[in-house]
Amino acid sequence: MTSMSVVSGHPRGLAVLFLTEMWERFGYYTMLAIMTLYLDEHFHVRNPGKIYGTFTALVYFAPIVGGYVSDRFLGLKRTIAMGAVLLAAGYGLLSVPIREAPGVEQRVSLAEQAFRGAHEQWQSGLDALKTRGGISESKRPVYSGPERTAGQGLFLAALLLIIAGNGLFKPNVSVLVGALYPPGSPLKDAGFNIFYLGVNIGAFFAPITAATLRASLGWSWAFGAAAVGMTIGLVTFCAASRLVIPLSSPVADTAVEEVPRSSFARQRLLTLPVVLSIVILFTMAFQQNGFTLTLWARDSTGPLMGGWKIPAESFAAANALFVMLFTPVVIWLWSRTRQQGVEPTPLGKMSIGMFFAMVAFCTMGVAGLAGGDTGLVSPLWLIAGYAFVTAGELCVSPMGLAFCFEVAPLRFRGLVMGCWFGAIAVGNYLSGAVEPLWQRWPHSLFFLFLAGTCGFAGLLVRWAARWIGEPLVDRRQPCP
Repeated sequence: MTSMSVVSGHPRGLAVLFLTEMWERFGYYTMLAIMTLYLDEHFHVRNPGKIYGTFTALVYFAPIVGGYVSDRFLGLKRTIAMGAVLLAAGYGLLSVPIREAPGVEQRVSLAEQAFRGAHEQWQSGLDALKTRGGISESKRPVYSGPERTAGQGLFLAALLLIIAGNGLFKPNVSVLVGALYPPGSPLKDAGFNIFYLGVNIGAFFAPITAATLRASLGWSWAFGAAAVGMTIGLVTFCAASRLVIPLSSPVADTAVEEVPRSSFARQRLLTLPVVLSIVILFTMAFQQNGFTLTLWARDSTGPLMGGWKIPAESFAAANALFVMLFTPVVIWLWSRTRQQGVEPTPLGKMSIGMFFAMVAFCTMGVAGLAGGDTGLVSPLWLIAGYAFVTAGELCVSPMGLAFCFEVAPLRFRGLVMGCWFGAIAVGNYLSGAVEPLWQRWPHSLFFLFLAGTCGFAGLLVRWAARWIGEPLVDRRQPCP
C-alpha cells in the first residue's frame, strides 16, 4: 500500500494529512480564540493587539526557518514530528495555572468589580436611550486597574514553544500535500481545497470548545484542550506516515534532480514577491478574526432573538463553518468551469478572493454606520461579514499555496513554502499593528480602510497576471 494508492482519484496520504492538520489546527485555534480575551480580561495588558500581532507574525515567520531545516537537515517526517511535540508542549504550558500574589489579586478584583459596575450602568443608559430613539454620546467604559503579572513569564515561554513548533510543522505539511500529486495533475488544486477543509473542521470546533470550557471550567481547561488536540494530531501522523512518505520516496529525505525550467516558469517565479505582497494585505484584514472582530463581537453585537448573547470567542467558528459549507461548492465550481474550458487560473481565483474580502469589510463598515460605532447591532452583520471573507479565503489561501508549490524549484520547495508563511507573518503583524487606528477611528472607518486595502490587492493580482502574460481565465477546449 503506497501513498499513490487512490481513493476517489486522490492519494490515500491526503486523508492522513487531512486528519493531522485538522487536529493541529484545532489546537492552534482553540488557543487563538481566547488569547486576546485572556490578555485583556485576565492579565489586563494595556495593548493586547501588540502581543497578538507579534505572536501571530512570528508563528508564520518561523516556517521560513522550518522549511530550510527540513530541506537541508532533518527531512520532512522528522521535522513535522518535532514541530508537533513542541506545539503540544507549548499548549500544555498555557494550561498551567499560576496564582497571583494576594495583595495584587485583591486590587485587581476590586478594579474588575468597579469596571463591571460601570459597564452595566453604561449598558442600561444605552438601552434606555434606544427605547426613546436617542443616540448615546458616552464612551464605552474601559478597565483602568492594575495588571496581573503572575504567570506572564510562563505564558510568553509557551508562546515561544508554539512559534518554534509551528515553524517546523506548518510549511512541511503543505509541501507533502503537493508532493502527493504528479506534476501537472488537475487534481492538485482540489487536493489543496480538501486539505484546507481539514484545517477548518478543526478550526470550527476549536472556538466552541474554548468558549464552553472557559465558561464552565476556566481558562486552563480551554488551553489544555489545545494540548490534547495537538497530541492526537502527532499520534495520527506518526501512526500512518508511511502512507504519506514511503521510504522509497525521494521527497522523504533526499534531493532529486531538478527538471529544467522554461522561461515562462522562471518568469512566474519572479512574480512570487508580488503574490506574497497580496497575501500580506489579505492576511492583515483576515486576521482581524482573532483581534478586532472578536472585540467587536463582545462589545458591539447584541443578543439574537430570544435574548441569547453569543459568546465573543464563538464567532470565530463562523469562519470555519462557512469553509465547510462553501468548500464543496468551490470544488464543484472549479470542476465545472474546467469542464467548460473557462476555469480561472490561480491568479484569477486570487483576484476573485480579494473582491469577496473587500465586500466583507464593506459589510462591517456599514454595520458600524448602522449603529455599531456607538452601540449594539445584530450579530447577523458580523456573521455576514464572516461569510464573505470566508469566500475570499477559499479563493486566496489554497490557490496561493498551490501557486507557490507550482512555481518553486524542487530543491527549495520547503523554503518557498516558508516564504509563503513568512508573508502571512507580516500580514499577521500588521493585523495587530493597526490597533491605534481601531482605537482612534470610528469602527466603521477602520473596516472601510481594510476594504480599501483588499480592493488594492485585487488590482495588484490583475497587474501581476498581465505582467507575466498569464490570463486570469484558462480558456481551453471544454472537457467532455
